Amino acid sequence: MKIRAVITLCFIIFMMTYASAKPDGVRKGYKEKLAYVLKNISNAMSSDKIEFIMPASIEESGIYFSSDYNNKLSKPFQMLQERIIQLAIRGNKQILVKYLYLSQFVDGYFAEDYFMDIERIATAKKELFCRTVASIDKTKISRLRDIINEYCR
Repeated sequence: MKIRAVITLCFIIFMMTYASAKPDGVRKGYKEKLAYVLKNISNAMSSDKIEFIMPASIEESGIYFSSDYNNKLSKPFQMLQERIIQLAIRGNKQILVKYLYLSQFVDGYFAEDYFMDIERIATAKKELFCRTVASIDKTKISRLRDIINEYCR
């Protein structure tokens, strides 16, 4: 338990430091829209809003993942993750692409859940998953190589 706490603390410090180092890597309105989505995640919400708040840079990923460490936002963050996975499984290609690209930013305990969730999506929507990974930037999904090889070869 102590080791996990130390690792989590180090990850938080690293992400907060890196996220604040280059504010130019954060899209205008990102923080506000993320806060809005997390506050209202229990309500019906357009997939466009969810797609926008999925990180597009290392700086945004620091802000995004820090939401899980905030006690007030941890449960909404987990609900958001499940909503993203369900949208991908239902065939929302834009969400799926953004979620696949998230692989370049995941780390720590979140990475474990993330890779299991990618397998959930690949199992549920194998054809969509394989078609999608074949058509997107391979450098952004290089960490998914083993899963892609398992499901798409």
